[in-house]
Amino acid sequence: MIHNTRTTRRLCTVLLMLAVLIGVPVGALAAWQLLSPAQVANQLGDYALSQAFDSEDAVQMSGGYRFTLLGLVQGAACSAYIPDEVSAAAEIHPERIYAVVAVEKADGSAMPAISSDAYQEQSLLMSPLIQGQKPWQVNIFTMGGGYGEFVQDGILYRLVEFDDLTAFADRNLWLAITDEFAISNDTFQYNEATGMVQENPKVEGVNVLFPLQLDKEKADPAKAEQLLQKWLGSSSV
Repeated sequence: MIHNTRTTRRLCTVLLMLAVLIGVPVGALAAWQLLSPAQVANQLGDYALSQAFDSEDAVQMSGGYRFTLLGLVQGAACSAYIPDEVSAAAEIHPERIYAVVAVEKADGSAMPAISSDAYQEQSLLMSPLIQGQKPWQVNIFTMGGGYGEFVQDGILYRLVEFDDLTAFADRNLWLAITDEFAISNDTFQYNEATGMVQENPKVEGVNVLFPLQLDKEKADPAKAEQLLQKWLGSSSV
């Protein structure tokens, strides 16, 4: 849960390190040896977080890839631990949520370098989804999201950012990953009656849903309505 103070501090540290690394030349990355999620947490002294990273929910296989959700943190939660000038340099915004995902080839081969033609041929879309909202209407595009990424030791690390979803914390939330160029009902099936989203078992490509756990006590229906108006327009809510 990202509202845990000690865990948030550790995630902010990992987030800042990744955000800074994304902005430096690839050749400079060798100075920092990237570790597994559990090893990163252990290095930071957060052994409870290490165990969380080792849980089944944090790792999923799909479409020939192994995905690991390294962490999820609110930009606002980082403000107490990261100096303003550092936060600005790393572009950590308080009104955003940041998710860090590691992507590996299931067969053990290396992910293509960012500068390679093979990298241009692969497509991975990572997007938050909200229970009760059609995935093709409310997603990372309507939320003004974005990402940065780099490849280190054959592993792709992506830092995804999007509008803070805390107002929707009383609903089911997911981070969806697909190799399609857009979110559709063919990849992630939407139940009109319940508003739930699930992976389509018939999809042969990448089809992953990571549950996102936020503090339910901080849910805010009024703010959620405002965000939906922002994302969809008042006539669409």
